[in-house]
Amino acid sequence: MRIDMFRDMQGNILDVGGGGEGIISALYRERVTAIDIRKDELDEVPYPSRKLVMDASSMEFEEESFDHVCSFYSMMFVSKKKHLKVLSEVFRVLKSGGSFYLWDVNIDRAYPEAFLVSLDVHTTVGNFTPTYGIIEEDAVQSANLFKEFCRSLGFRLVEESEQEEHFFQHWIKAPMNR
Repeated sequence: MRIDMFRDMQGNILDVGGGGEGIISALYRERVTAIDIRKDELDEVPYPSRKLVMDASSMEFEEESFDHVCSFYSMMFVSKKKHLKVLSEVFRVLKSGGSFYLWDVNIDRAYPEAFLVSLDVHTTVGNFTPTYGIIEEDAVQSANLFKEFCRSLGFRLVEESEQEEHFFQHWIKAPMNR
């Protein structure tokens, strides 16, 4: 699956599950705060971003701390029982009017055979070819489920695409009416 990513975000960025290849950190460097539950994943990121070991379902940030939040093929590794909690935390730490970008994959089954997905990511700073995999009985997830969760929290969908099992969703945290 080919994904083209360009440097088009302004302001500060939270990358949920930002360890490993650190693609968001590669693009935006010092403007990124990458969180991951695993320190070894964060240690792999060679780019100068802020790296914090943190559970995305219980973030240690103030409300409305970030202009943008990204989740690049990270939700597939989050316990399905925590999906809604992670998304509610994303909503909480995202500034009013800010964007949430979600790249992930529909998973019908990931057990007893592992579910694997290979990417060909083209960016303005280089190309990446990661393969992500999971083996878990309860790994089922879908673009529609994320749409349901995000809408229930108050996000507004502004762009989406699906290709094969992959999906991209761009959400806005609607400004509060006061």
